[in-house]
Amino acid sequence: MAPHASASSSRSASGVSSVRVVVCPASATAAIPSPDDSIPPPDDAQIGLAPDEEKETATAVTAFLMEVLGDKRGRAAARRHPAVLRQRATRVRETWRNLVDVLGSEEEAAICLNRATSILQSDPSTVAAAMPTLIEELGEADARRVVRGNPELLKSRANTISSTIPTLIQCYPHLYPGGRSEARKLVVRIPALLMTRDRTIAESGPALERIFGRDVTVRLVQNTPHLLMTRADTIVNAAQAVIEVLGYDNAKKVLLKSPYLLMSSESTIRSGIPQLTEIFGAEAAKELALARPYLLKTNGRNIVAMYQVLNEIFGSEKALEMVKKTPSLLRARPQTVRESAPVLQALLGDDVFAQRMDSTASSLLGIRADTIQDSFKTLSEIYGSSARAMDAVRRQPMTLKARATTMRDTVNTLGILLGQVRAREILIDSPTVLQVRAWKLKRNFKYCSDRFGVESARRLPVFYWKASMVTLKRACDRKEESGVM
Repeated sequence: MAPHASASSSRSASGVSSVRVVVCPASATAAIPSPDDSIPPPDDAQIGLAPDEEKETATAVTAFLMEVLGDKRGRAAARRHPAVLRQRATRVRETWRNLVDVLGSEEEAAICLNRATSILQSDPSTVAAAMPTLIEELGEADARRVVRGNPELLKSRANTISSTIPTLIQCYPHLYPGGRSEARKLVVRIPALLMTRDRTIAESGPALERIFGRDVTVRLVQNTPHLLMTRADTIVNAAQAVIEVLGYDNAKKVLLKSPYLLMSSESTIRSGIPQLTEIFGAEAAKELALARPYLLKTNGRNIVAMYQVLNEIFGSEKALEMVKKTPSLLRARPQTVRESAPVLQALLGDDVFAQRMDSTASSLLGIRADTIQDSFKTLSEIYGSSARAMDAVRRQPMTLKARATTMRDTVNTLGILLGQVRAREILIDSPTVLQVRAWKLKRNFKYCSDRFGVESARRLPVFYWKASMVTLKRACDRKEESGVM
């Protein structure tokens, strides 16, 4: 990859644009500074508050959050973001006023603040400058849509935002031959790029190319543009660790299948294989890593601890069978499994529990006990009694993977789309439909009703509501060809 120069514009207080040049390197050997300058440092005025003053500040900021978000959400935001409580109340209010100004209303500002309360740690001038720069780079409609989904963008410096698209164009012309319009589409799809240092973006591609060559690099970046947000040294070290563990040819296959491994810690990648080898044997461990690359992102200590917990609960022979059938169990938190196992056993009964733990339903062990209990309580409400809910769970234990909010949304949506009678039939026949999100039900129903009519769509089996779009289209094509409606 030949070097290119990336022109990054920044605006001075007078409004005059200055230009700084980022060189897109042919290799990624240069050391990369670790601090990310996209988010401003904390205000020096906040350091070293006296205890009484700090308490007074925290009280004032909490009161402000309750004022703009409502009591419940305000208290929750204060608990989640203790650093915000150390900001001076006057500064927090100034940031809020700027947020209201750039978003156009207190309602929009409150939505953003609820999702990213840490915005209040930003300098007020940063928030004021971020939105106009986003509008200039993306257009007003896309900028407002992107900020609503990713409000933390308003913590980014204007020069970081404005440098992203020029850096992509200059450093990767072969990836984005459409120039600005194509690069703009990418950052609208992956807004986090706008919070990434231009140097990081410029150096990540060459780091990949040094290891895999241009063709593989192009495929990796096209499949996973998030790699451009990863430091070059992280990419190089992770790739070398995967190559060391699996060999070069296998590493290429695995990384094309799971590029996110290149964002992982090299020590984590190296730590897993010895533990997998101890459990499964050397050859089987390598085959498992090839088939389930996510295991390479699991720390070896967690694999050991998790396997020990399974041995304690189920015995060595059963534990080995379980991880062979469901290797993802080794990624679960040991404490979560300790707590969830007795809850599941109580719900399913001893016989069903023992039987189901031999199948992929053992993945339920990785779900928090309180989440399982909450899901079962919601199932009892949906089915009208705990006995009926118990029957549904024992027939299809994976129903417990659905969160309570998802279940409620799904039931309401099924009733609206299919009618209460048909919805009830589907819920009794296939409780796992409760795992399907409401937006997917709406999408699939619209597609089927457009092709077959509303009444025919309502009579379709549950498979049509669970299917991906590709599978759904194929199923509808076969149904049309068969002439059975």
